[in-house]
Amino acid sequence: MADRFPCGLMVSELESRKLTFANDYVASILGYTSEEMIGASLETILTKASMIFMDSYVYPSLLDDGEHSELQLTLMGKNGDRFPVLANIRANEQGYLHWALFSAVERDKMYQELIAARDQLQLQAEKLKAIASTDSLTGLLNRRAAQERFERLYQQSNRVPTPLSLLLIDIDHFKQINDRYGHLEGDRIIVGVADVIQSTLRSVDLGVRWGGEEFLIVLYATHVEGAVGFSRRIHDALTQVKLEGFAVRVSIGVAQVNLNLESVSEALDKAVAAADQALYQAKDSGRNRTEFARF
Repeated sequence: MADRFPCGLMVSELESRKLTFANDYVASILGYTSEEMIGASLETILTKASMIFMDSYVYPSLLDDGEHSELQLTLMGKNGDRFPVLANIRANEQGYLHWALFSAVERDKMYQELIAARDQLQLQAEKLKAIASTDSLTGLLNRRAAQERFERLYQQSNRVPTPLSLLLIDIDHFKQINDRYGHLEGDRIIVGVADVIQSTLRSVDLGVRWGGEEFLIVLYATHVEGAVGFSRRIHDALTQVKLEGFAVRVSIGVAQVNLNLESVSEALDKAVAAADQALYQAKDSGRNRTEFARF
């Protein structure tokens, strides 16, 4: 009668862990006959990981509660193949364990497919988030994402007092570049400047396309003096960016972020305004230079 059930049925001794019964269903899955399984130890048909689980959790629980349902175990066949199963186990007063084993191959396959689908959705969500937070032309942060990241940097700098410097960068004579060479070449110049900025930044800094030919940088743990040195590296690197012999140059305004303001947006607005004033001072002083805001 037991051989007609579409599941594995076994009986084992609690103390010796030897099988006293196994129906044809479980025996055929594992590559044995029912007779071969009689007297076999559970260690023969359960993986090492499943036996550790049995010893550390299942046996102690069976002694207290008398039964366990939907245990995830892995059987090991005669040829070493593995078969995931769900096991219901009940202990009786005579010291025997009664096992009902249900194949979990399809369930395990579905579980793996769900994990793969979840990972794929997470990857797509990360890609969409990256697309939403970056400027499509340059790959730098866009303005909206920069405001969100700045808030985190500002709060972090306030917890452990750490200076923040802000730079505004504007490409010199960009209108003339567009008028003379066209918008496509103008875009190429914007990308070239963005690449220089990206290659100069550290992972803790923010690089932003602020709008048009203007860029914003926030330098973490950097005083104004350090920011001026950073801008010098930008100027030096841009000497390699040329368009038909036309040298690409930028003007830069530098300001220190005030960490004593309660409003993060106010701190950003005031730092941008101060850097903007310094930027215009750089333009008025002949361009291709850096000026810093004086408070």
